[in-house]
Amino acid sequence: MLANISYGSDVLRWLERSLGYVVRDNAVRESIIQYQEIVERLTGLDQGEEYMGELVKALLQGHNMKLARDIRVAYVEALIQLQEQFWREALMIAQAEYPEMFASLDPESVKADSVRTSCDRYYNGQRKNKHYGIFFRVPGMEGVTVGIGIDERIYTGISCDEETQPDNYRRCQTLLSELDDDYLYDAWWPLYRYPLPDFNFREPTAEALDTLVDSDARKKMVRSYIDELFRLWRMAAG
Repeated sequence: MLANISYGSDVLRWLERSLGYVVRDNAVRESIIQYQEIVERLTGLDQGEEYMGELVKALLQGHNMKLARDIRVAYVEALIQLQEQFWREALMIAQAEYPEMFASLDPESVKADSVRTSCDRYYNGQRKNKHYGIFFRVPGMEGVTVGIGIDERIYTGISCDEETQPDNYRRCQTLLSELDDDYLYDAWWPLYRYPLPDFNFREPTAEALDTLVDSDARKKMVRSYIDELFRLWRMAAG
């Protein structure tokens, strides 16, 4: 099952931005324009029973069914590749700039050679492991890691099971007083937050898409996450 994608917002916005990257490739550009016209036609009708009837008619004309599916599949594939790049860059930056922390990489973290599988499962409804991301064990703190995780959105923080490691959990929570007040907590994360601007990989905003496709902007964002993890890692280790 593919991720929930809106033709009217997600796909159309992606097609519009894609045109800027294929200026010199007439064949690809013409295909994108054709897809764009179909999406605009399918999403520009009134809602209700009449809308659904006209939508079905439009889809059944010519090759529209195949083209509509191709657009959806291509958009999800593009998101998979962008998220894959995000995790690869996070691993590379952590290894290059914080080798001491990188040496404590938790085995459950995504790996450069397997991250594609993780990203594919994320968008195709097969994600089983809630600890999906990059995590670093904290020295001297059993059961404690700092990491970047993902549900729909990216979040960062310190993870520790309150039930099995109550002392370490409480120790991590004492760090809240030294941090910004936008951190949250639950039974598995004594402190975590969703960094701003809000970054939703499942349904990215226009701003998020601009950041993802811009290599420099994406690396700057990833670097800020890794810098935060190192700060938390050092604080938790005492």
